[in-house]
Amino acid sequence: MAVTVDPETGLIQMVEGRIRMGVQEVVMGVGYSDYGGAAGVMLPHRIINYVNGFAIAESRYDSVVVNANLDQNVFTVNHQAAGK
Repeated sequence: MAVTVDPETGLIQMVEGRIRMGVQEVVMGVGYSDYGGAAGVMLPHRIINYVNGFAIAESRYDSVVVNANLDQNVFTVNHQAAGK
């Protein structure tokens, strides 16, 4: 794993890891940018996933909530719906 940190802010800019599959090596990475404050914590509002240096997915967030109150069943799987 390699982590790139902005020396001025101390915020993570990129995390990369290498995966070997047989003789091939794949470099997977995640880039973080557009940091903003949320409950006193600096969090990225733009996240880009890379494979071998090519962007494959991008996520952008208008807002981020830290320690939000969630309904107790928010992660409960509806088995009836899942079976359809």
